[in-house]
Amino acid sequence: MHSWVRWLRFVHCRRMSHQTPLLETRTLSVSDIQCHAPRGGCGPECGGEVAHLTLLRHGSFAYHLGQQRHVADPATALFHSARHSYRISHPIDGGDSCTVIACSADVAEEVFGADALDGRRHDFAVDAPTHLAHLAMWRALQSDTHESLTAEECALELVGWLRHLPRLRVRSGAPRRRLRRQVDDARCLLAERLDSNVAIDSLARTLGLSPFHLMRSFRAQTGLTLRTYRRRLRVAAAMAALARGHDDLTRLALDLGFASHSHMDAAFRRELGHTPTHARHRLARTGKSQWRRFVQAMQTPPG
Repeated sequence: MHSWVRWLRFVHCRRMSHQTPLLETRTLSVSDIQCHAPRGGCGPECGGEVAHLTLLRHGSFAYHLGQQRHVADPATALFHSARHSYRISHPIDGGDSCTVIACSADVAEEVFGADALDGRRHDFAVDAPTHLAHLAMWRALQSDTHESLTAEECALELVGWLRHLPRLRVRSGAPRRRLRRQVDDARCLLAERLDSNVAIDSLARTLGLSPFHLMRSFRAQTGLTLRTYRRRLRVAAAMAALARGHDDLTRLALDLGFASHSHMDAAFRRELGHTPTHARHRLARTGKSQWRRFVQAMQTPPG
């Protein structure tokens, strides 16, 4: 194992977590983290780790960087700069499942961007095609057969796609931090109540806000409506279930709060441009050597 990769053993300072290396080369590493921590506040302060990007397949957790809190879920990836220390909390029950991509220091700025390395960007929006590509990579890397060059290239492509997606609208200052916390609390509630058709007034009451203020604040911060964000989380959860081999689409739709199989089909078409059946077939056929072609087929270059 290369010396810089050993630092990744400390990634997330997770209690009740298990890390499995999926790919380790001189340039980058990809690891799987399964965390079973219950809902709770901040753990101990951590630091001294290599720069890494964390994409969620399931659940939610939060980075605490000084007075700032950044919440990760399947629709929002988080980047950690090696220059900063942090703590972690778990805003909802159920733990989380993550894929962590880390790079050696000599290529980190080129891969993740100077703004991320300098601590000016922590949040990366994740749309449905990129989430599906992430799941395809995760599935492919479960294989015992490794073709490292292809795997490295594909992981780097995935980070490149994330960098080009629209950024979350994060601004500094105490009032903006309060706004950010309120919106992140709403995101956590949506993730926690994914299978229920919770109304906006119920969310607003829980957060101590007016429905109008919540609606405006959420869209100003994320660029999405509450309904669209929930749909993105539901589609992401459905894709993660398909990646794990779930094959009863009607049961899956109902478990995730969709009214029917056709309702889930419509959500997939809006978010992904394809049906759940198409996504399942794509995931089933994806091997590591095929993943680059998969990414190119699923996404159009930005701009």
